[in-house]
Amino acid sequence: MNRQYAYTPYLWLALSILLFLLLLAGYCWRRRTVSGAIPLMIACLFGAAIFAGSALEHMAVAEATKIFWYKVQAVCMLPVVTALFCFLLEYAWPGRWLSRRNLILLAIVPVVSAFLVLTNDLHHLLWQSMYVNGAVLVEYGPIGWLNLVYSFFILEGSAWSSLAGCSCILHSSAGRSP
Repeated sequence: MNRQYAYTPYLWLALSILLFLLLLAGYCWRRRTVSGAIPLMIACLFGAAIFAGSALEHMAVAEATKIFWYKVQAVCMLPVVTALFCFLLEYAWPGRWLSRRNLILLAIVPVVSAFLVLTNDLHHLLWQSMYVNGAVLVEYGPIGWLNLVYSFFILEGSAWSSLAGCSCILHSSAGRSP
């Protein structure tokens, strides 16, 4: 694989977001005893990997290198969505939903998806084809569509849990103004 890179102004935006996510992950690590800090830290670290991969994908010259960095980002996508969901569950209902069993169940899809990304050239279940036209474009296979549906359901659950967390704060006696 030819690893030649060219400068792009997009690099500075991606690097600033990468730096912010790493600082936020460090902040979460220092406060890891706070409810929801560990899932947020995991989401920030995987998000940082996504932005690093995105910057390197945009800077890459060769098509194979662009596809490689796209796959790195794809491996990190579902863990980010799942970790944010865990963060919002833990923030809205501390200690209630994130049992060891539930964490294992939530980790199954991202782990299987990462395995499918790494072996996609053998079975084409995730992506039937990939090509570069300035950016990497993919034609999703059957499992690729299931991953998208899973992500949307997790994001929907995240939205509902954040709304529930906000309503709990608004309706608690500590959240009321005198």
